[in-house]
Amino acid sequence: MHDDRRPDPDRLLQAISRSEHTSNTGKLRIYFGMAAGVGKTYAMLEAAQAKKVEGVDVAIGLVETHGRSETAALLKGLDSVPRQKIQYRGATFEEMDLDALLARKPQIAVVDELAHTNVPGSRHPKRWHDVVELLEAGIDVYTTLNVQHIESRKAMVELIGGIPVHETVPDALLERAAQIELVDITPADLLQRLAEGKVYLGEKAGVAAANFFREDRLTSLRELALRLTAEKVDSDLDDLLATEGRSDSRRPTDRLMVAVSHSPYSDSLIRSTRRIAFGLGVPWIAVHVETGAQLSADDRATLAANLRLVQELGGELVALTDTDIPAALERVARRHAITQMVVGRPTRSWRDRLTGGSIIDQLARLSDQFDILVLRPDTSLRGTRQRSLTAWNIGGSVRSYLVACITIMAVAGISALCLPIIGYRAVGFLFLLSVMGVSLFVSFGAVLAAALLSALIWDFFFIPPPGTLYIGHAEDVMMVLSYFVAALVTGFLTHRIRTRQQLIRQRQERTALLYDLAKQLVANVGIEKAVTALAQRVRPVLEGELDLLVAEIEGGLRKQPILKAVWMQNEKELAVAQWAHGHGRAAGWATDTLPSAVARYIPLRSSPGVALGVLAFYPEKDRKLTQDEENLLSAVAHQLSLSLERERLSADADNALRLKESERLLQTVVDSVSHELRTPLTAIAGTAMALEAGNEAADQVRRRELLAELLALVERLNRIVGNLLDMSRLSSGMMTLQKDWHDPRDLITAALEATDRELRGRQVKLNLEENLPLVRVDFRLMVQAIVNMVANAATHSPAASPIEVHCRWASNLLILEIRDYGSGVAATDVPHLFTKFYRAPGAPAGGVGLGLPIAKSIVEVHGGTLSLATHVAPGACFVIELPLEPQPDIPPEDEADEQG
Repeated sequence: MHDDRRPDPDRLLQAISRSEHTSNTGKLRIYFGMAAGVGKTYAMLEAAQAKKVEGVDVAIGLVETHGRSETAALLKGLDSVPRQKIQYRGATFEEMDLDALLARKPQIAVVDELAHTNVPGSRHPKRWHDVVELLEAGIDVYTTLNVQHIESRKAMVELIGGIPVHETVPDALLERAAQIELVDITPADLLQRLAEGKVYLGEKAGVAAANFFREDRLTSLRELALRLTAEKVDSDLDDLLATEGRSDSRRPTDRLMVAVSHSPYSDSLIRSTRRIAFGLGVPWIAVHVETGAQLSADDRATLAANLRLVQELGGELVALTDTDIPAALERVARRHAITQMVVGRPTRSWRDRLTGGSIIDQLARLSDQFDILVLRPDTSLRGTRQRSLTAWNIGGSVRSYLVACITIMAVAGISALCLPIIGYRAVGFLFLLSVMGVSLFVSFGAVLAAALLSALIWDFFFIPPPGTLYIGHAEDVMMVLSYFVAALVTGFLTHRIRTRQQLIRQRQERTALLYDLAKQLVANVGIEKAVTALAQRVRPVLEGELDLLVAEIEGGLRKQPILKAVWMQNEKELAVAQWAHGHGRAAGWATDTLPSAVARYIPLRSSPGVALGVLAFYPEKDRKLTQDEENLLSAVAHQLSLSLERERLSADADNALRLKESERLLQTVVDSVSHELRTPLTAIAGTAMALEAGNEAADQVRRRELLAELLALVERLNRIVGNLLDMSRLSSGMMTLQKDWHDPRDLITAALEATDRELRGRQVKLNLEENLPLVRVDFRLMVQAIVNMVANAATHSPAASPIEVHCRWASNLLILEIRDYGSGVAATDVPHLFTKFYRAPGAPAGGVGLGLPIAKSIVEVHGGTLSLATHVAPGACFVIELPLEPQPDIPPEDEADEQG
């Protein structure tokens, strides 16, 4: 059953998100008032003194007493962090020492004047940025603020006070505040304090009394402060009810939307929308429609400022491209379930009549699912050039107009030559064709100029009577009018098609670029190649260079960037990158943190929030990035984050696989070694006990047999331990080769002598080719490899069967074959023959499965191969192939004797 009393899910999500965001950060308390002098700083310091009495650690970050003795008295007993001195333009200024306050890390930091602008050279341009960093560090902050400094109330305060407001604080910071404490007195009392010199001193008090500090203005400001405080309390109540699973049935479920452009009126619309949405307690979005129109530098700067204002006020920004602005706005409104759309009052023009009315008229016809709130324009902007939101763009470069005019003049000259043949009416068709032709290459303004110029030339020079603008026949009048309308319509439609084509091409280029970025990251093995490919692909688009600093596994940031950019070698730039990496926020150029840096540093984080590195962007020109460029840079950072996360996950997976394999091998080693060591140790213990017995000790023959058996067991134990040590050295890469020139016969002879006990009673058939070349190997290791192969042959063949050893050379290879006549190797065991600790089912006791792997490792370290020969029966044949190097110069034996 539907329950109308259930909480709004969006409101619940918003409340939970806000609660989660502030749960692990410091709490912000704002002492709020209508104007300076109401006692905000005094009330804040009183609260700080009360907290100190309670045993809370309180530190003064910065407090301005403005010469008030009663305020200064409240500073006594409170620990104050010394201010830092900053040099700017030959003067010394004092600002709050943010780093010292963070290092001091009190429970509560007292920071006066939240809207203050810091001196250039500080870490942040505004003091509220410093406060945000303190909150992120888990420090509670007490601060002060006037209503005039709130971004959404800025325009209203300017209208009330008649003075511009330059320092503002975003409304989102007020929403983050855990408590807003209103410090309120009547306007009459405030004026009395001003007269007594408790607000401003000297001439400044007189100027304030004559301008801003008037009772009517203070009353209006007081109303704003009271209303905003009530809205904040109402918003907190909504969050409380939502998190408790309840809702206020009186609450509307509106959603607001405002259209944003490069118009100077947009900022007032944005502030009004934010104010209305906060009062209603509902979400709001701002929509910017890119029409493809070429904007001037001033227009681009205004647009960037408007979009930045939306983000500062906590609105959701939606950007899309379309030539039909009303249709695009209606589509976004329907998609986001908008109930109220905020627009500015348009100015009526002849174009509105031609295009079906203003944007408001077209929106009203397109949909009846939302209300349209039409706001009056900001009176302070009257006289400012109005920038239309329509898709018409009749501007263009001087070159476009020159091309259009020269084309029309050329057609006029050709028509004059052909006039006796084609007649003056056909000249109109030539002009129409020329207008259609130039509309494919120039702006709509140039097309309009071409149409007007061609109509005047046709009338003056070709239509009878020539030399005048008078038209003698009514049908010629109709023809000229029809021509002019046709030229305008054709030019407009062609311009519109070109604009749409341009937008489609731009959208396709962006999509192709993002696809190419993803492909480059996937295709290139290694982050260095991927970043190099990205930097080359992005540089012409963003007009800047990219570089990347990767995080270490321990969490720190490497000091050496991937591409080793010159501008990244500066210690200051590395410090900014470290700050962005540690705090998880962008810093540097065109940001609110350390904006004096030459590059922007964007932290890269994985989905769980693990720091992966920092993307550095160095602009080749000091300009503002457009919204599309900002989105592209964010997309590049996101793709790099995914690539780094994928690389880290892959490394973690490899480490986990190696760890699992190590654990399995360790268990196998423990099982195998414990079994194989126990057998000889048990036999050694039994033999020693037999030797200790009196009857065995007296029998010399039996004593010699027991000693021989004991030596055999010790050799077996020594071989097991030696194999384990050799495999450990080979696996760790710690074994170094001591290569020298040796005769293969010496290697084989030494190996057979070492396996004399295993080969006792067997026939060993040697087939060694004459004139074998010398081989450059490590004698001890290579003998060990051959020993393991011979011992393996003896273990897996009957005691009376022979073992064959063949040695030959061919094609710069020394080939050594060791064959036995046992049962051979089963097909299922072939893939695992050289796997460590693998023993075939039914294999005789006496090994741990390391002989063949060690032999293979030794041969491969020498650049050779060890393999099992196929189609050999009965038994098995293993083949060692060693590369032959150019033979050394060995003097003849007689010369060697003489030299000796």
